Parts: sequence; structure tokens; C-alpha cells
Amino acid sequence: MKKNRSRVLVGLMMLMLITVIVGCSGNKDVVNQSNPLLEAEHVSSGWLAFLDEASGLYGFKDQEGKVVIEPIFKQAWDFYGGRAIVMVSPPENEFYGVLSEGIYGLIDPTGSYVVEPEGLLTRVDTWHYLVAEPSEFWGGYGPDNYSVIKKKLIDGEGTVHSETGFYYVMPVTDYLFLANDGSKSYFIDDSGKPLEPYPAFYFPVIANQQGGKIFIKPLDDRTDRIKWVMSLDGENLDEDMIKNHLNDEITYTTQILSPYIGTSIFYPVFSTDSLDTQSKINESVFSIVKNYQVDTLTMDSEEIVDYNQVNHIDNIFSVDFTLTTIGSVINYDAIGYWYGFGAAHPNNIQETYYIDYTTGDRYLFSELFKKDSGWEDALVELIDAAFMSDNDMFLFIDHNTPKNQRLKEFREAHFSVSLTESGLSVYYPQYEIAPFAAGFPTFMIGYDKLSDYYDTDSAFYRALFQ
Repeated sequence: MKKNRSRVLVGLMMLMLITVIVGCSGNKDVVNQSNPLLEAEHVSSGWLAFLDEASGLYGFKDQEGKVVIEPIFKQAWDFYGGRAIVMVSPPENEFYGVLSEGIYGLIDPTGSYVVEPEGLLTRVDTWHYLVAEPSEFWGGYGPDNYSVIKKKLIDGEGTVHSETGFYYVMPVTDYLFLANDGSKSYFIDDSGKPLEPYPAFYFPVIANQQGGKIFIKPLDDRTDRIKWVMSLDGENLDEDMIKNHLNDEITYTTQILSPYIGTSIFYPVFSTDSLDTQSKINESVFSIVKNYQVDTLTMDSEEIVDYNQVNHIDNIFSVDFTLTTIGSVINYDAIGYWYGFGAAHPNNIQETYYIDYTTGDRYLFSELFKKDSGWEDALVELIDAAFMSDNDMFLFIDHNTPKNQRLKEFREAHFSVSLTESGLSVYYPQYEIAPFAAGFPTFMIGYDKLSDYYDTDSAFYRALFQ
């Protein structure tokens, strides 16, 4: 990115799927530990939380509607597995963010606390929970909406099952779990130990079990472009990547970079008949991807040396892409957003790059024009004319603004250009010339409108038009 970040900047590096053992701990045989709270589960089966209208507090009723636990909680969730999660008011003026609403505890069928209400507590499955010490944070991310803070894996008796902190743990089978520690996702057993020969992924993934197989995909991929299919014992892992055809000469699949949970940068990996050209194109793509310097978005304002010491993220950063070919030029639009938890809206990102798929060369937009030809002023004149003919476009300037001031605004703002079949799509970043609600102000300019300024001998021009 060419934007300044307010916090820690971390250079991205290629992070690949690891199919070796995660550490030296773990056991190929998954720990088979059944829920020892069967009696408590039997007693509390069917107990539902209810709201007492008079007090505005929650208690519990049995299947016959009889009150079994008096309404004393600010919020409560139904009994399951012999336990129920409840919420009470936090100490006054002590917690903020999500915990401003309340702190969470775990009770048994007598209404006694198994886990005292102190911080965050969420359910993993019948018998397992995640618990975090009180701290200030905002939710809204991950498979449990609370994957912004590391939590300890505990059981229904409050016993810690792993000293490792996890952003999320999700059940895959009764005794197999997928966990993420921030830097990687991997499979664990009931004790929280990594399992062999199950693979690890250096980005957040989610998994589910269907028909005797485990299906895995990146947490932040909404289009199922990247996925894996694995046997229940973790022995076999098949990669299932969607191959896209830009044209008859070039195809691509999608990969992901993620230095830490909350940061996902998707990028294309191209294939062509020429291995040399293919390598050059992919080097150009990765040089673009490497330039995205991303906030680690933790509570620590100093440079991070050891990611294992990071326990909290407070925003997310995501970049994806769209591809179009014009002539022999790949128009690569990087599109994404940066969002700070608790903010009113995300900050959107869009940038455009040009790569010749016959040579692998990367072009700059200025290389399309003759030097010192005045093409910038000509383009700005065309942008201004397009604006003046559009009565619906809302900018910081309006149609009554003097022309010289309009031209100055359009010229000094940082526009980018996306190549389309019908012409140049000139767009400005959010806030440059318009309020956030206006999005990316965009102006369509026909290719022929700038024909007097093109450098017809340039490689960019020949790749685009010949």
C-alpha cells in the first residue's frame, strides 16, 4: 500500500501450507474424553433461560415451566451439557468494548459458579469452552465473532486444557478440534495438543466434517476458491483450487498471505505455456503483494518481534482482486478494506496495476503517454467535463465552483485508472474529492479522447492497442 499506517508496519512474506508435524508434542491417536457431566446434563436437560419482566433479569425454567434458578443474571443462555453461560454487570467504570455490556461466567444446575464471571466466556461444544481474562476489546470477527482476543481452552469443570492461547477453537468431530493461535491454524485433541499427521496452515481456516471427510477453507475467503479435503485421520490432504481462465493463453489460481489473524491478502498465481514468462508475471504480482505493509493491529504500539506475544487484534485488513485483459495487458485491481473494531465504517482500498502477460513486464500508467505532452492536463479537462455533465455526482466541489478551482482539485488529488473494454475508468480514493458516502468517484474516458497524447512506440501502447 502507498498509504501511511498509524501503527506497526509488518512486511508480508510468503506463507505456505505446512503438512509436517506441528511441534514435537501431540499424538496421532486423538484423545477420546467423554463428557463426565452426564448426571448434571440429565438433571438440567431442557432447562431454558427466561426473562423476568418485573426485574429485567434472567433465570431458568425446567421443561414444565417451573423456575429452577431465580432470575439474577443480566443475560443467560440455555443449559447444554450440564452447564449454562450467564452474564452479569461488570464492576462499575472498569470494562469497555464488548465487556461494557457484562462479564461472563459458567454455572451448574444448582446455580453455583463453576467459572466465576470475570471476562469473556464462549462455548466450543458440549463440554469445552474458551475463557479470556477481562480486557477492553470489540467483537465481530471470526467463526465465533470473538476471534479478536486469545482465550484459554477449558472444560465444564473449569479445568484448563491448554496453556496455549487461541483466538478460536471449533469442533470438527467429537474429539477433534481446529484451533488458531494467531500465526497458524492447526488441529488439536481434547487436551489442546497439536496432532500429527494433521496439517497446519499459516492463515486462519475453518473446517467441517461431512460424509467421513474434513473440508477446510480460509476463514476470510467468501467465494470457495481455495479449499482442501482431508481424511478424518489427517493422513490424506487434497488441494482443490479453482482454476480460472483469463483467455486461451493464461490461467490463474488464488493464494493467500496472512502474517497474523485478521490480515488476509488474496492474490493470483498465473500459469502460461512459457515458464519464463509465467515466472516473471508471478514475480511482478508478488512484488505488488509485498508492498502491502499492514498494521498488525494489536494493543502493542511498538514493533512486534515475536508474534507469540500478541494476544489481541483490534482491526482487520483484507485485500482481494479482480482481473481483466485488454489487449495483452492484465488489468489487476486490488480491492479491499481496513476496519477498526467499533468504528462506524471500514476504510476501503482500491489500486490498479498493469502487467503484460506476453512478457511479464509491469507498466506504469504514465508510460502510455509521450513525455511532457501535457496528457495530465488533458485528462483532467476530460474529468471535469464528465463531472459537469453529471448532475447526480456529489463532490466537495460543485457545478458552481469556478473551473480553475475544479481543475486544481482534480489535478492535485491522487487518481488511479482501471483499463476497461470501453475506455479508461478514472477513480479517486475515498475522501480525496468527496465524502465517504460517495465511495470512489469514477469517470469514464474513452480511449480515443487521448489519442493525441499516446506514445505509440511504447511497449505499453503496443500491448494495449496492437
